[in-house]
Amino acid sequence: MKITAYTQPDGKLYSKWYVDDVLASSNASFSYIFKTPGLKKICYVAKNGAGEFTRCFNVAVGDILSIRLSIGDSTRIERLQYEELMVAAIVEAGVDITHKWEVDGVEVSSDNVLSGIMLDEIKTHQVKYTGTNSAGTYSHDFAVDVLDRPLQVDFSNKEAKLRMALNDIVHLKATILYGGVGATHEWKIDGTTVSTSDELTYICNAAGVYTITYKCVNGIGEQVTRSWELEVVDASWLIDNFETGNFSAARFQSADPTLSVITNPKKTGINTSDYCLQQHIPANPGTSGIIWLNFKREVNGVVLNDQVSGIYGGIKFKYYKYSNDRKVEVEMNDSSTKATPVVAGGVTKDGSSAPVETWVECEFRFPAGFTADINRLTLRVLRGSGGTPVTALIDDVQLIP
Repeated sequence: MKITAYTQPDGKLYSKWYVDDVLASSNASFSYIFKTPGLKKICYVAKNGAGEFTRCFNVAVGDILSIRLSIGDSTRIERLQYEELMVAAIVEAGVDITHKWEVDGVEVSSDNVLSGIMLDEIKTHQVKYTGTNSAGTYSHDFAVDVLDRPLQVDFSNKEAKLRMALNDIVHLKATILYGGVGATHEWKIDGTTVSTSDELTYICNAAGVYTITYKCVNGIGEQVTRSWELEVVDASWLIDNFETGNFSAARFQSADPTLSVITNPKKTGINTSDYCLQQHIPANPGTSGIIWLNFKREVNGVVLNDQVSGIYGGIKFKYYKYSNDRKVEVEMNDSSTKATPVVAGGVTKDGSSAPVETWVECEFRFPAGFTADINRLTLRVLRGSGGTPVTALIDDVQLIP
């Protein structure tokens, strides 16, 4: 609204305009935008040296209504299954607006934002919005096409390589998360179909390396494929006897860089092999030599991903006991958890009671209830307080049932 007071130029004049007793302007010409509807009181006051003039009147302000939706003028929109439907009514002008949202003929919200509607079914929903105030009504209808999500499948085992003991059972399950309408499953082992359900159960009845493949195809031709390498091992796993004259630097590590395969200097007793693994022991009395045996680790860029827990129950190896060696310990996963030495015929097979200057067979069992997968074993050769030998000899390292 714009109002101008016309005055005679007979001296200095002070003008003021009030809206509902609130000063709105100090000029003779008055422009004002009403933010709310209703009966508004307008007063004009003019003063000069001769006196004061006041004039008041009422203005009836009507409401207006201007609304737009966040989807614009669209009459059809698309959303993916399991998404939440959210559409906002944006009020550009108007007050005291009553909002109403209907989905498939059912009123679901009286807020300006439609939310909390989960699109579980693959179908078309009809949505209607109505906004009303004293100025009138705005309404807009639109359709929501709920589309199937792209085919997505989750698997019970996400490892790329599986290692199982002979006669163990491989169990894999595929769970369709999205896009499963009309889906079929197919599991193959070395190219032969063994299951057409969402699960694979296979008895490892022969040692060897196998390839498991899975394929899922849904009703519109989308595919998900996956493969695993399955290694079925016999009752025990000879990790290394070092007869090649070398060792795997990723598999075997030491805190001392002098770990090496050497010609067996003690070809006697239970070990007459040509080569063995040698590790340096610090010269300080009471210290120990450490050999790390890695299974699930990345070492110098080489990834080891061997499954141990659930297949093997222990480890055995040969160790040469020098005169001042006390015994060998096996620790698990860089922790204080120790494997338990086997006692056979009253003899603890950790070298503690074996005669010196001889090869000793050591055997340890993994703790009952140790469910964490074994990433690393630590073979610790404990030194005594006397003598000068500074090496530990290890051979024929194997995991056992």
